[in-house]
Amino acid sequence: MCVFKYFFSFTEPSSVFNITVEDVSTTMVNISWESPDAARSTYSYRILINGSSDKISPTTSSEISELNPGTNYQFSIYSIAADNKTEGTPKNIIHCTDPASVDRFDCNLVEKKPQLSLDWSIPNGSYEGFRIEILNNQNKTLEKKNQTIVTDLDYFTTYTITIVTLSCKKTSVPREKKCRTSITDPPPLTMSPVVKVTSHNSFSVQFNSFNSSHGPITAYAVIITTSEAVITGGVVGSILVLLVIVAIVGFIFWKKRRSEATQIFVLGVAVVFVFCRSKLLKVENYESYFKKQKADSNCGFAEEYEDLRPVGANQPKFAAELSDNKGKNRYNNVLPYDISRVKLSIQNHPTDDYINANYMPGYNSKKEFIAAQGPLPNTVQDFWRMIWEKKIYTVVMLTKCVEQGRTKCEEYWPNKQSKNYGDIMVAMTSEIFLPEWTIRDFSIEQSDSPESHPVRQFHFTAWPDHGVPETTDLLISFRHLVHEFMKQKPPSSPTLVHCSAGVGRTGTFIAIDRLIQQMEMENTVDVYGTVYDLRMHRSLMDQYVFLNHCVMDIIKSKKEKKMDLIYQNTDAMAIYENFTPSSPYIGRANGYHV
Repeated sequence: MCVFKYFFSFTEPSSVFNITVEDVSTTMVNISWESPDAARSTYSYRILINGSSDKISPTTSSEISELNPGTNYQFSIYSIAADNKTEGTPKNIIHCTDPASVDRFDCNLVEKKPQLSLDWSIPNGSYEGFRIEILNNQNKTLEKKNQTIVTDLDYFTTYTITIVTLSCKKTSVPREKKCRTSITDPPPLTMSPVVKVTSHNSFSVQFNSFNSSHGPITAYAVIITTSEAVITGGVVGSILVLLVIVAIVGFIFWKKRRSEATQIFVLGVAVVFVFCRSKLLKVENYESYFKKQKADSNCGFAEEYEDLRPVGANQPKFAAELSDNKGKNRYNNVLPYDISRVKLSIQNHPTDDYINANYMPGYNSKKEFIAAQGPLPNTVQDFWRMIWEKKIYTVVMLTKCVEQGRTKCEEYWPNKQSKNYGDIMVAMTSEIFLPEWTIRDFSIEQSDSPESHPVRQFHFTAWPDHGVPETTDLLISFRHLVHEFMKQKPPSSPTLVHCSAGVGRTGTFIAIDRLIQQMEMENTVDVYGTVYDLRMHRSLMDQYVFLNHCVMDIIKSKKEKKMDLIYQNTDAMAIYENFTPSSPYIGRANGYHV
């Protein structure tokens, strides 16, 4: 019997041809090829990637993933016969993956220059550089830098800017940003103003309009100076006004002394103004002063308040009075002074920077607080934008949203679910209800920023709908809670305080914080001077008698060696059991500790 053994051998497959590579994403390609052999249906294929890793494909195409963006790869393709051993000669192709786009692209104006500051994140993978394109303006190619200053632009102009990543002569998907250049001081007048006497106590000033090439002009100001002081004249006008007649309507004097008498000669007439800016007392002398002023139904305090009533009232409020901004004010008679108003970033319109809020001086710095009105439905987004842009960690709310059936403040925070306010997303992380106040914690983040920002709101709910609290201890305790939290935050971060109008209760809270620190640090107290200073920064700061009662109660509690009022609410104090109070600031400048 004969036994036959058969041996099969496979010839070497032919090399593949017509290799093509298509990009699926920055990290994935689809590669395909053809085989000339009749037996190709029995073949499998091995794909070698950059001479190291490989992949087996049963068909003439394969998807290759987990690649690096913007990177050159050599793909070598081997045909494998049906025995899964015999390989043909490889065919190679070199291909570069698409570069990745930058994740973050920021554009910021350069103050008082027609320039924009750009910076962006480093993209994933490999890259050779970046190309900046400014629509209808200029292109700029950069090597491996991730920031630049774009120059030779126009003032107060919005530009559309795109950035692409460059690699292997390929470009990424562009990232786009719209941003606006800043404004600067208007160009000087080409002709001097013409001044004409119109009567024995007035004159007119005539001048041509300013050039608006440095930004829109919304108002004109005429300032008259003498050798003694500066007199601020009436301020009028708009960009279209070509002729302005200004009557001198008010006088503002700035001196370093706390009280003074100033004599001014205007058109030959001598006018004497006497200003009292301070009534500084030693703490031990305050009780006798308080009794004297409180006599006859607070007659002395009433006289002091009448003296304070006009303080700051003649300062301009042009931004608040612009037609585009009138709807952003809760009350027509509570408008922020231009000199101290909080300015937001300008987004699409010149008036986007407006919010009814002012920087307020505290004991430690001139911008320690922001006093604001309670948000309206149409200003809630601006309110959160202010918190984000000014890096505010502490918010003090001194009103209920509704009092006696009237809306005093929009409920501007979310409850259980996070909520977007424009490009700011806000999420509540905790809420603690106490009998006299509520404490809420929020986490906020901006849509184009990877950072998050914690905010704590202290909501005082024990203020009666009308008038002032019957006792001062609750407010003093509440102030202590807020102050302890403030000390844990950067000194450059202002504390935002608001009620409904942002004047009465708000001014009282800021004044109490400032006066307590003055008593602790200097053993002096100056209620009159504090209110004077606050009213120079925001109008209608009042509740003067109640403020003096707070000071008197604080002094009495210390004098009688009782436990301080600020420690009476132990439930609330427990919130701070994990905080370590920071050391007090040292040094003074211009009457403020810095």
